[in-house]
Amino acid sequence: MITIDCENFEEWAQHDVPVVKANYVRDYTIWLRFKDGVEGEVDFSEDLSGPIFEPLHDVEYFKKFEVKYSSIEWPNGADFAPEFLHLRALGWEPCEHLRPKPAATPKTRRRARSKRTAQKAAGRVKRPV
Repeated sequence: MITIDCENFEEWAQHDVPVVKANYVRDYTIWLRFKDGVEGEVDFSEDLSGPIFEPLHDVEYFKKFEVKYSSIEWPNGADFAPEFLHLRALGWEPCEHLRPKPAATPKTRRRARSKRTAQKAAGRVKRPV
């Protein structure tokens, strides 16, 4: 397995190598070949977090990628940086902070209650006879 300093731009930039060929393998795995001759299978199952990657959870949609602009891209515009792909093909597991983040779940707001409504809900309001 390859290791790099994720914070070192020069080290990261060495892996900016264009994808020249890509083939679907199985599930969420794609075989990639790069301009420098590196090739390998990349399992994207852990990298499909966030709204842009949501459609890719459907394996049939996932298969619709194409090689475009030095990387692979899906019809909705989802793609990965060539550096990320090159490193993954070499067996590198990304630092957690470089993986796509899941979309934030909006918090639901509770409707404000009046004091009387709260008392009623608690069964403490006397009803007129």
